[in-house]
Amino acid sequence: MEQLETIIKQVNQLLEEAGQRVLEIYHQNFTVKYKKDEINSPLTEADCAAHKIICNGLQKITPTIPLISEESEINKDFKQRQNFDLFWLIDPLDGTKEFINKNGEFTINAGLINNGQPVAGVVFVPVKKQLYFTAGDGAYLKANGTTKKLSVSTIDNPTRATAVHSRSHSGKLSQRLFEELQVKNFKKRGSSLKFCHVATGEADFYSRFGPLWEWDTAAADAILRNAGGKVTEPDGTPLIYNKPSLKNSAGLLATNGLLHQPISRMMERLIKNSTDS
Repeated sequence: MEQLETIIKQVNQLLEEAGQRVLEIYHQNFTVKYKKDEINSPLTEADCAAHKIICNGLQKITPTIPLISEESEINKDFKQRQNFDLFWLIDPLDGTKEFINKNGEFTINAGLINNGQPVAGVVFVPVKKQLYFTAGDGAYLKANGTTKKLSVSTIDNPTRATAVHSRSHSGKLSQRLFEELQVKNFKKRGSSLKFCHVATGEADFYSRFGPLWEWDTAAADAILRNAGGKVTEPDGTPLIYNKPSLKNSAGLLATNGLLHQPISRMMERLIKNSTDS
C-alpha cells in the first residue's frame, strides 16, 4: 500500500490525541457501566471518547478504508465485511479493567488488516507515553524523546524463557503449560502490552487458552510480527483476521519465533487432554 508510512505517522498522532483525552478521564472520578455481552464487559467514558476520536480521525486520514471498532456495531456483521480486503481494526481502550484499577497498563490500538493479515499497527500507552508502531519492514518504540527499532529475543529454550501473562485472564491450563515447560520467569501485564513486551525482547512468549476478539490483537500482532516474532493459534494454525466470527475462540500463541514450535506442541497437547477428560 502506497504512502503507508505517511498514514501511520498520522495515526500515531491520532492515537496520542485519544490517549490524552483518556488520561484526562483517568485522573477524574468516572463511572463504570457494563455491556450486555456474554461476560458483562466494563465500559467507561474513556472507551467511548477514544472510539469517537479515533474513528473520526481515521475517516479523515483514510476515507476509503472501512473501520471495525470494539465500541460500535458498524461493519461487525459478516455480511457487511466479508468482502473487506483492507480495513482498520480498532480497540479504543484495551485493558478497561486495568484502567478502572488505575494500574496504568491499558493501551489504545489501531491495526490495519490486508487480506486477513495485520500489515501495520499502532499501540499507545497513555500513562507512560510510549508509542509502539510499524514502519517499513520494522517495528519501533518511541518513548522519552527517542525512537528505537524493536527486535525479539534470541531465547530458544523454554526453561530460560520469560512468559508474559495476563493480570485479568489466567487459568489452570496456563499454569499447567508453565509447569510442563519448566518456565521460571514471569511478567504480569495488562492489555496488548503483552505482545509489545515480546516485541521488545523483555519477554519471550505470551500464551492464551481463552478466547479473544480480533480487535484485541490486531495492532500489537502487526508490531510483534514486524519485530521478528510469530503469532498463531495455539496449535500453530495461522491467525487469520476477518473470519466469519470476529472471536478467536481457540486462543493464541505469540513468541519470539524460536520458541514457537515446542510451546505450540505443548499447548495443543494440553488442550486435547482437557477436551478428552
